[in-house]
Order: sequence, then structure tokens, then C-alpha cells
Amino acid sequence: MTTTRISIQSNVQGRVISRKPGRVSRLAFPVFFCILACAACILWRIHYPEVLSVRAVLVEWKGSGNYLYLKADVPNAEKDRIRSGEPVQIWLDDYPNPRFGAMKGVIRDIGSGELQVLVPAGLIAGSGAIPFRKGLKGELVITTADMRLGGRIFHGTRRVSRQ
Repeated sequence: MTTTRISIQSNVQGRVISRKPGRVSRLAFPVFFCILACAACILWRIHYPEVLSVRAVLVEWKGSGNYLYLKADVPNAEKDRIRSGEPVQIWLDDYPNPRFGAMKGVIRDIGSGELQVLVPAGLIAGSGAIPFRKGLKGELVITTADMRLGGRIFHGTRRVSRQ
């Protein structure tokens, strides 16, 4: 068995080892990671709420406690998503959006087909008071989960990794 010895001349070894990386490779990685960090910060700042929109009919108004009772057509699959304390916007059909806007409230109680909503400002929407009439129809927009966009993107991956 013969052994072969390889020797490298010192001037060739110095040229190979002391060579600096190119300008592109020195700048590309820090710039890439800065852009990635900025994108992650932006995704974390943006709110992306999950909303549920249902049709409703006003049933009763108790002005003393600012409680509004609504009969809502909530699908059975969506009933589990609604919890008390969630914010709600009430858009009434008889009162146009540009002038009156939406009434803001908070869900207090959920019954079978009826929602009890606390409306702190009373029956006031936008620029005018709304007289209560039984049977007013409108749309409820309920915010069921207010997550940040970054959290919503990675929420599905977290659920998959646990299974």
C-alpha cells in the first residue's frame, strides 16, 4: 500500500483561505433578515377580526338598563362562536347608513334564538336618535375573535402541529 502525500504551496493556500466573500453575499443576508423582521412586525400590528353577520328583528327595548332584545337568525353551526361580552354593531334597514350609521353594543345574554345586547348610548346611531318600534329589521355584525394577522396566519399551523 502506497501513501500519497499532497502538499499545497503556501502562496496558493494563502490565496484560497484569505479570500473574502463577495459584496453581494455580505449584504444579501443582513438585508434579507431585516426585510423579514419588518414583515413580521407589520403582520403582528394589523388586526384581522373574525366577524359573524346575521339578520335580526328588534323584539323589546328596556330603556332603564339600555338593554335591547333581538330575535336573530343565527345558524346552529355558528351559535357556539357567540359568547357574552363580544362587541356588536347593529345596522337597521329603515335608517340609512350614511346618516345614522350603526349602533354599537355588547352581547350580554344569549338565549334560544334571542340575544340580549347592552347598548350604552341608548338607541342612538351616528347623528340621530332612533325611535324604538317593535319589529325593526336589521343586520348584526358580531366580532367573534379579534386576532392579529400574524396570529391568524400561524393559528392554523399550531392546531395542525398539536394533532
